[in-house]
Parts: sequence; C-alpha cells; structure tokens
Amino acid sequence: MHHDTPVGGHRGRWKTTELVTRNYWWLGVTKEVGRYVDGCDACQRYKNRSEALAGKLMPNAIPEKPWSHISADFITKLPLAQGYDAILVVCDRFSKMAHFIATTERTSAEGLARPSADVLSVVAMKCAILLNLSHTTKIASYP
Repeated sequence: MHHDTPVGGHRGRWKTTELVTRNYWWLGVTKEVGRYVDGCDACQRYKNRSEALAGKLMPNAIPEKPWSHISADFITKLPLAQGYDAILVVCDRFSKMAHFIATTERTSAEGLARPSADVLSVVAMKCAILLNLSHTTKIASYP
C-alpha cells in the first residue's frame, strides 16, 4: 500500500518506513519494511546507482613478441583422472599457443608456481629457438 502503488512510488526503504509508521507500528517495522523494499523487483531493476560510472574501456597492449604477454585460467570441477581434477591453461596472446597443465583444485599458489615456471621456461626457450629460425621455418599457430 505504501511502496508498490503509483501513489507510493517505490521511494526506498526510509521513505516507505516513514509512510508506514504514519498509520501503523509494530516491533521490527523498520527491518521488515527494509527487507520488503530490498526484495522489490522493480526497485532492483530500476534504482539509481550511487557509484560513479565506469570509465571507457581501454584495449590491452598488443604484444610485440611471443610470451611477453600471457593469460592464464583454470578449468575446474573435472572428473578425477590420474589424481588430477583441474587444468591450468596458459596462453600466449601473441601466437595463441596454449599449454595445458594438469593440477588439482586444492593446489596452493606455491605448489602451482613450481610446475608452471618449469613449463613456461621450456616454452620460452622453444620460442627463442623458433624466433631465431623463423626466417626458414614456418611456425604453426592457432587462430
């Protein structure tokens, strides 16, 4: 009656509480009105945001050589296979080459850093060799 009607106007929790307490009062009226307003679908969809608008999106830097910019992500919740239930995917943004490292969801950051560093150092050596031979060798990359 005080919040959802055209006269009430979805004015928020404090204004609705003030309108309700003009005519009614019970123990916990503020909490109950607050819960009702917080659950109002129209208020959640159309309410004004108090934080500042996000700035313009800036593009990522374009890599100039392989393995200078990488991205990493986990694929988790996989069925257990040979003791592993997750995959760490490390992708080079320049060549789109990807490496997949079997791991578990419970692996700590330190435990994950050791095999990742070993794999990436081997990958970096491969890239250096391929770059040196690139004038004679065609390097396959994924689209």
